[in-house]
Amino acid sequence: MQRQRTRARRLKQQYDQEQGEATVESLRRFRWMAGVTVPLHFILAAWFTGYPTSASRPEMVLWADTLSWVHAATGSVVLAQALFVHWLLQPSGRATAVGVALHVLLCITYLTFGVITSTIDVAAAAPGGLSAYIIVCIVVATLSIMRPLIALPLFLGGLLVLGLVLDASNSALLPSLVINAVVVTVMAMVTSLINWNQYVNNNVLRRELTAANNVLIANQKDLEFLSERDVLTGLYNRRRLLELLESELARMLRSPQDLSLVLMNLDNFERIHGRWGAAAGDEMLRQIAAMLNQTVRSTDLVARVGADDFMVLLPHTDRDNAVTVAEKIRERLRSMSALWPGVTVPVTASFGVTGLAFNELASANALYAAADRALYTAQQDGRDRVDFRPPQTSTQLSTFQKVRA
Repeated sequence: MQRQRTRARRLKQQYDQEQGEATVESLRRFRWMAGVTVPLHFILAAWFTGYPTSASRPEMVLWADTLSWVHAATGSVVLAQALFVHWLLQPSGRATAVGVALHVLLCITYLTFGVITSTIDVAAAAPGGLSAYIIVCIVVATLSIMRPLIALPLFLGGLLVLGLVLDASNSALLPSLVINAVVVTVMAMVTSLINWNQYVNNNVLRRELTAANNVLIANQKDLEFLSERDVLTGLYNRRRLLELLESELARMLRSPQDLSLVLMNLDNFERIHGRWGAAAGDEMLRQIAAMLNQTVRSTDLVARVGADDFMVLLPHTDRDNAVTVAEKIRERLRSMSALWPGVTVPVTASFGVTGLAFNELASANALYAAADRALYTAQQDGRDRVDFRPPQTSTQLSTFQKVRA
């Protein structure tokens, strides 16, 4: 029993959510349909006004005049409702309590029209019979998306009113008419129920697909991030920086420029990591990464290329300025003594610098190897220092100009 109550409560919440969108869709459908039905009502009103009737049948004159007034009144009411619907949907296109009430009122208007018109036809023994009520039930059930809690009382109410009116007409065809009315109403309710369930299922499926698509997009972004970024620091990884270095070298073929590379290795990081733990070591690396981003220019590229190795690519930077940048980073590292609350640890690093003048060419591997050799020299000379090593160039100015030509 508790499970059934929970399921019913969950179903009600879902239906409450779906009814808002369903109402907006129904109102939009009605606004489109009103563009057809309103002119049709006024055309039929004019036609019934001039309907040719025999003088021997005065009841047909009354029938035609009554239908003319019914169509004119219905056309006017529907036109006013359509204008209100258009105004209501303009600001946000979202359903409100007024929108739901208007949705129900539109259905009542047409069901009332079907009942009145069919009653007039039956009373005058006109060929139409229940055709107007049948058409209205089909149109309302098909175009209006309503939850069963709203749809069933509407159709049952229309059937009840029609049955009472037909019973008062004392028509000889009453049993047949009542049976037809019941069958049509039941079919309309079933159609409305199928229409509603299909709409709800489509909406649920659409939301699930949207959510799944959003997850895929998020996962794709994560994969793209992981493919070129270091997870811990958010800096470029080694593979991505080497790709960017290749791009900068290719750009030098089109536009000569200086280019420098700085390779940095933290001194005695293993001891810090071993004494204070992995969390402390990770926090240190994150703070150093943030410091590097703040120290270099926005056009410079920073990467973490190893456990405690960092690389800085400096486009449009000659060798002297690259050494100056490395010295600046070294001094800022020495001032980073308090790395996490309550712990003071001195931090130093060794730097290997290399670079190309605007009239030189070298491969990315040659630049990386030169920076690595310079770093090794700085470490061997006592650490906490900067060393420069030129790369093995493959082309001098004369050949470089031929390549560009």
